Amino acid sequence: MNEELHRLAKDLRRSSRDALNGFESDFQHQLLRIQNDINAKNQLIKTQMRQISDNPKRMILTTTIIGAMTAALMMVAPEIWMIWRLQSVTVAQTENGTFLILPKSAEQGWTCGTRPCVKLED
Repeated sequence: MNEELHRLAKDLRRSSRDALNGFESDFQHQLLRIQNDINAKNQLIKTQMRQISDNPKRMILTTTIIGAMTAALMMVAPEIWMIWRLQSVTVAQTENGTFLILPKSAEQGWTCGTRPCVKLED
């Protein structure tokens, strides 16, 4: 009977140890999974914080670029207007000489057909 009790106690200790080892292993796996989740969320938060801190920098850069482009456009606007106006200017050669034909709204004293023009040479 003593031997039987000793054997049962030994089996109980082994079963308890195996169960505890199983619980410990499961517990370690769960802790590792939780730690990985926390690390992933922490990385996501860091990325979002970096994006949030970069937004004002982007806004300042965008505003600066828009301002510089506006200033440049204002400086070249007269030249752009002149180029646009000169698109309708042509050169014509007649028996009276070579003429620069201007847009219809220009008045220079000479006409080439129905359009005003400027005489360049005889």
